[in-house]
Formats: sequence, C-alpha cells, structure tokens
Amino acid sequence: MVTAFLKKKNTYLVITIFSLFSCVVFDSTKIASVTQQVYCIATVASLIHITGMLLNKGVLTVRPKLSQTSFFVYALHPMVILKVSCLELAIALTERMFFASHYDAGYILSYLLSPLLGALLCLIVFAVLKTIMPRFLNLLTGGRD
Repeated sequence: MVTAFLKKKNTYLVITIFSLFSCVVFDSTKIASVTQQVYCIATVASLIHITGMLLNKGVLTVRPKLSQTSFFVYALHPMVILKVSCLELAIALTERMFFASHYDAGYILSYLLSPLLGALLCLIVFAVLKTIMPRFLNLLTGGRD
C-alpha cells in the first residue's frame, strides 16, 4: 500500500488540505457531505504515505501492544454506549475546550484533534477491560489480545 500511495503523494496531500479547508468553510451544507468523504479518503492515503516514510527513516517504530488495539478502536469508536459514542464525546469535548462556536481556529483544532481524543478514549476503555475483564475483552476482539 505504501508503494502504491507513493506515486501520487503530492496529489493526496493537496487534496487533503483543500478538502479540509472545504469541510470547515462549508460545514453543515450539502457540499460538506461530499468534501468530508473526499477528505477521509485523501487523508488516509496521505497518512499511509507519511507513516511509511517515518517508519523507513526510523522516526517511528511498530509497537506490538498498541497494534493489538486497532480492531477494538475501529469497532468501538462509532458505537453508542450510554447514549454517546467515543467519537461524539471527543467532538463535544474538543469543541468546548477550543471554543469552536466562537472561533474558527477553535473549530479547526476541534476538527483535527477530536479523532485523536476519540481514539484515546477507546484505548482507555481497552486498557480498563484488559485489566478488569480480560476474558470478555478477548471475546469482543475475537481472540486478539
């Protein structure tokens, strides 16, 4: 995958930046529903390329314990628990932390940081389950422990 995305790396980066700007400018409009999809696809391609490059240079290393959590984060982040998902909670928290309703910069920070906070919340749930209910976690993740 890294090799495939390397061929058009600059294209993906430009599309990512342009679509992020479009998502912010056209928020809550019909255009935003399209630009969000484009943003997600281009960002994944950009991040795969950037991550591959950082791994090759030795800046990043693979952490096996963290890689065990990838399926759990993928499955849990949109799941509604107690009327809210980890991602929804992260969005609400970052919007309030950065005063997104008052400042465009706060909205952009919220938009960029809420997925990271959502993933962190999922990792916290994973760690808690691994500590207090490891067999249940094993069942939830299909034996990925």
